Amino acid sequence: MYVIYEFFNGRDLDLNIINITFLSLGLLLHKSLIQYAIAFKEAGSAISPIILQFPFYAGIIAVLGSSGLAEYIINGMTSIASKESFDIFTYWTAGLVNILAPSGGGQWALQGPLQVPAGLQLGVDPAITAMAVGWGDAWTNLIQPFWALPLLSVVGLHIRHIMGYCALLCIWVGLITTILMFFVY
Repeated sequence: MYVIYEFFNGRDLDLNIINITFLSLGLLLHKSLIQYAIAFKEAGSAISPIILQFPFYAGIIAVLGSSGLAEYIINGMTSIASKESFDIFTYWTAGLVNILAPSGGGQWALQGPLQVPAGLQLGVDPAITAMAVGWGDAWTNLIQPFWALPLLSVVGLHIRHIMGYCALLCIWVGLITTILMFFVY
């Protein structure tokens, strides 16, 4: 009903409408949420949890954006950041957003329009801001290691076999990258 309402009010077809349409149709065509999850598992047993999560990540990104929470966080960060420290705060913010919704494209769609103007206000090159967002996204991918799932299935391991190493590596990478960003800029 929401999708029909949006089209009658002139909304164009975009990624959000496509996501809500397919998610809603899937839910409507199955008797329960459990049956929907089982259908996902049968359709793509190795990647079904990931496929099912991404529409929810898009929702989290939308809530962060439409609620003003992302803008509040970024404005708060900008108020205490200097030209020299902006990239570090951007890196940390990107890492936090990535934990909530590990989608690089969605994350940039949320953070880019807020971070770049904030950085420009402080005199920071947009390329540095973009790289700080990218590095922050990559940093916390270590504790959400979707990148490892295909490899783990090939070698016959489960995520629990590497998660401790990934968490430890995430701490070290965060510390080292922060220090390097501080000294390099």
